[in-house]
Amino acid sequence: MTRLLFQGDLLGPKAEYSLVIAHLLGVDHVGHSYSPSSPQMAGKLAQMDSLLRRVVREMDNGTLLMVLGDHGMTDSGNHGGSQPSETDTLLFAYYPPGLPTLPDAPAKQIDLVPTLAYLLGLHIPFCNLGKFIPAFYLGPGDPLGQVSRIYDANSQQILQYLQTLGKPEFSSLEEELRNMHRKYQTGQQIREEQETLIRKVQQVLLAQWSQLHYPLMILGLGVLIASFFWVCYLLRNHVSHPGAVAVVLGIRGWSLFSVSALRNEGTISLSL
Repeated sequence: MTRLLFQGDLLGPKAEYSLVIAHLLGVDHVGHSYSPSSPQMAGKLAQMDSLLRRVVREMDNGTLLMVLGDHGMTDSGNHGGSQPSETDTLLFAYYPPGLPTLPDAPAKQIDLVPTLAYLLGLHIPFCNLGKFIPAFYLGPGDPLGQVSRIYDANSQQILQYLQTLGKPEFSSLEEELRNMHRKYQTGQQIREEQETLIRKVQQVLLAQWSQLHYPLMILGLGVLIASFFWVCYLLRNHVSHPGAVAVVLGIRGWSLFSVSALRNEGTISLSL
């Protein structure tokens, strides 16, 4: 992908697209192979800087550039755990006419979905719990008032999702969302209240869905251990070559401990 972008033969000079996504894997690969603070990483980042400068030069005034990572990385070049260095990442945005200056807190990665949906003129996906990022309001009119309108649509989408779930424990949240919609319809300025409520619903649902079911986890571990000994039995009685036995047992044993558990939703630091 990087090579194609540098050569300029990926999009063509006059191609028309609503959305272009480029996954530049080189930074991740270098981090794993050499570590984030290595000289090799410095060289790769310099290459990415050169690429982004070219992209910015060729952008027109109606194009928004977003550069972000899907995860962070530890000093040793790993990720998959719950440390902030692994779960937190950066979102850099550039828009030639300038982005509105609005008060905003660090966003969550799931907030990208409603934000991109707005930018592309699409409905927010049914089961998304993200919140529109106000700094990306690019339309005409008063940004604060228009963001409130987007928040209202955002909260109604979340309400529809909760209603479809039909769980009694969410009934109070549903009522709060309905009341906020009625309040918005009266013309009141409630942008901060809307934002607070969407965040509240988000935190309640994420907290509930990230709970661990320990009895099932213990049962699953027991099944894995039992299957390991079952493989040992089969190999001992039906496979005569010792090298094959060692390879299969090694792979099976290693797989028991190769778990990547992402329990925390990372935040995004905005650079606009």
